[in-house]
Amino acid sequence: MAASDRRVRKREARRERVVAAAAALVARDGIETFSIHAVARELDAAPAGLYHYFPSKGALLAAVQERGFTRFGEDFAAVDADWRDVLWPGEAIASDDPEGLLTLALAMVRYYLSLPVRRPELARLTAFSLDPRTWLDEESAEATRIGPVLVETFRPLGRLFGELRAAGVLSEGATVPRAITYWASVHGIGQTAKLERFAPGLFGSTLERTLDAAGALLRGWGASEDLVERARARAAELPLSGAP
Repeated sequence: MAASDRRVRKREARRERVVAAAAALVARDGIETFSIHAVARELDAAPAGLYHYFPSKGALLAAVQERGFTRFGEDFAAVDADWRDVLWPGEAIASDDPEGLLTLALAMVRYYLSLPVRRPELARLTAFSLDPRTWLDEESAEATRIGPVLVETFRPLGRLFGELRAAGVLSEGATVPRAITYWASVHGIGQTAKLERFAPGLFGSTLERTLDAAGALLRGWGASEDLVERARARAAELPLSGAP
């Protein structure tokens, strides 16, 4: 291996170590006290050394966001693949089972709400990445890097909504906007669970409320009430360790 290749690999390894430490810090303490100096303390390193890899706090935050979205996308894709193996083993074809496809859409609600239990650090990192206080200027170099990562993150959900439309479960319409609207609804209602500490019992089951909203969206896009209800029952039976 050429000396230049070794240097590149070493630099990438050190950069990854900084990002991992920053992500762990964010997951543990949030962004209020986040700084280059705080990450340096985590690594027992001089702050000036970190600036060799990240020219600013914003650049490091962007790297943490990129990591968060990537890890979330990988986790969701793995769960989606496992569920597909359960629903359509062997030679079975997903498009032959419209109810099964709708089951996947509703099971996604359980998946997302289960993150704080199954993968608490990933849940906190994802919440950080979605915090408006950390959003980047759309013309910045960091935002340009994150764009393709976001596309990959939501690819499994976008594919599912395309399958639902092709199978005739949903009416004709733009697949990606529907997928993002659906996910945003699940995320938003899930966040209201934090209000329970102020008024315990006022909002009822977060899972049931989120499934109700998800079902309403699916029916609004053309899914029949009967199909949604059958899929909702079937989704509850899909295996997901730690799911609510």
